[in-house]
Amino acid sequence: NEILLLAGNYFLEKNKKEKAASYLNLVLSNYKKSVLRVELGPKKRVEQIFLIGKIYNWLNKYEEAERWLNQALKSMNDIKEGRKVWQLSILREKGEVLFHLSKHRQALAASLKVLYLDKTMTEKQIYDLNLRIASSYVHLGRPSEAQAIYRKMLKKIKSKKNRLKIEKLLRSLSEN
Repeated sequence: NEILLLAGNYFLEKNKKEKAASYLNLVLSNYKKSVLRVELGPKKRVEQIFLIGKIYNWLNKYEEAERWLNQALKSMNDIKEGRKVWQLSILREKGEVLFHLSKHRQALAASLKVLYLDKTMTEKQIYDLNLRIASSYVHLGRPSEAQAIYRKMLKKIKSKKNRLKIEKLLRSLSEN
């Protein structure tokens, strides 16, 4: 499964979705069979259910992704250690899925929780998360909150390209 997942990711990065999908669909099939096994430990079960949701997200099958990520959250009840890490990983993925489904209120709730609680995110993850949060605020008719997010982002951004993008988004909100 790991090799299939690596191959799928490789083709996703090369923008060859059809080629990636063939590998990822094999992983999905294997994981779906695996999570039904009684002897699978609770932590491994959550991991595999989470990966199923994540793969569906990569394949732009957002309804399926949401369903599996919800199942991962429910399955966390059986985990004793490392619950917070799993919960934040699942919520980060779920926030993205909900955003793509235009469920902005729910996406915002999940994303804000992750933003404030997850201290392990990379700069790129924080940047992408903030963009989704600001965009959800705009979709919900709350441009002043989006502007606040963009201003906060400008203070931290090092990349000139990203800085220009945020400045443009901020200007477009100011003009409306």
